[in-house]
Amino acid sequence: MDAAERMHSALDKLGISDIHVIIAGSAVMQAVLGEAWDGSDMDMWATAAEFPNIQADLVKAGYALSRHVPIDDSSAYVRMSATIYCIHEFLAKDKPLVQVITVKTDSALKAVDTFDITACQVYYVPSQRLIAAASPDAWKALLKRQIVFSESSLKKQAPMEWIRTLKRVCKYLKRGFVIEDAQWARMLTAVSEHGGEPQWVQSGNRHGQAAGVRFVYTPQDGFNFITR
Repeated sequence: MDAAERMHSALDKLGISDIHVIIAGSAVMQAVLGEAWDGSDMDMWATAAEFPNIQADLVKAGYALSRHVPIDDSSAYVRMSATIYCIHEFLAKDKPLVQVITVKTDSALKAVDTFDITACQVYYVPSQRLIAAASPDAWKALLKRQIVFSESSLKKQAPMEWIRTLKRVCKYLKRGFVIEDAQWARMLTAVSEHGGEPQWVQSGNRHGQAAGVRFVYTPQDGFNFITR
């Protein structure tokens, strides 16, 4: 079974194999790698106009809308607010969490290449049973299990937004991905250029500070955050 067939099978079990969305992120990454990760949700991307039909399909499959998370232009969502209207969370008994992210662009595909981690920039189109990537670099990073920060995040992401990115980094490190020191250096430079005050100590562990949030990473414990 190839990756597209694995995605179709997963959606078929949920009763939504023909849903008209773009699915991107960890669900597709697992299908490509042939793995299953505990606690993984499913992110669906669509325009605001498409949302009512998507909600109807999910409700028909046994899901219920749990909450809306509007995305504003506060310091925590500077980069994301340019692309995303809202995150809608759907729950169903014994099924994974589904997040439907509505976008401001005329196509959900345009949002994929703005993801902060390049390996996440892979997507599945249910109507075509197609898996593709935003760029060759995304395929390369995923297949080599490398964490590479995207140009979009490095150029546009505010210091506070890096908290979410670092939590995702920790998650993927636990899933067997790797990150080179050069990527840490690029991140800290980007934080500095956007008004943060990063600090770096190379002593076996990794430490940094961004916009009043101190983060410490160790291979054993992952990231810990202390907000001043």
